[in-house]
Amino acid sequence: MPFPLVFTPCHPECVRTRDARWGIDRVVVHTAEGSYKGTISWFQRSAKERNASYAAATHYVLARTGEVTQMAQESARLIHAGSKSQAGWNDRSIGIELEAWSGTAKPPSSIKFPVRDFPEAQIQSLAEIIHGICTRHNIPMDRTHIVGHGEIPGQTHTDPGPTFPWDKLMETLLSLG
Repeated sequence: MPFPLVFTPCHPECVRTRDARWGIDRVVVHTAEGSYKGTISWFQRSAKERNASYAAATHYVLARTGEVTQMAQESARLIHAGSKSQAGWNDRSIGIELEAWSGTAKPPSSIKFPVRDFPEAQIQSLAEIIHGICTRHNIPMDRTHIVGHGEIPGQTHTDPGPTFPWDKLMETLLSLG
């Protein structure tokens, strides 16, 4: 990995205990719809500070440069991938948030990078993180087990969006051995 992994914990409210009925068998790729530093800062806030009913976070946040911050141990249950039609997604998955804007709405002026764009360094780093997760948890490295947030049944999100380079990610991931 070109960048060292930095551990910056998310807010303690974000960390829950996984339901033992579920084993970790999925990796969920998200887009932050914002910046790397802004996403890390957001995940360090309580629900009250966010004016939200619950505090959500992902296990990892990846910058466009390939820099990686881990926000929680992989053993932690984080709220990031809930489904209105299938239980257990937060218990069975590890979430990775990408510094990106994948939405169709015009981004705010604070977004200083190209929209719907995923640089090579970010995809390489993402592949390396996913490879490690899959190896540690014996997760098959395929598109059934590595999914986008919007691919979760009963989900209203669309990220990482139609321009996400799944073929490139899977090719890079499988080339890692």
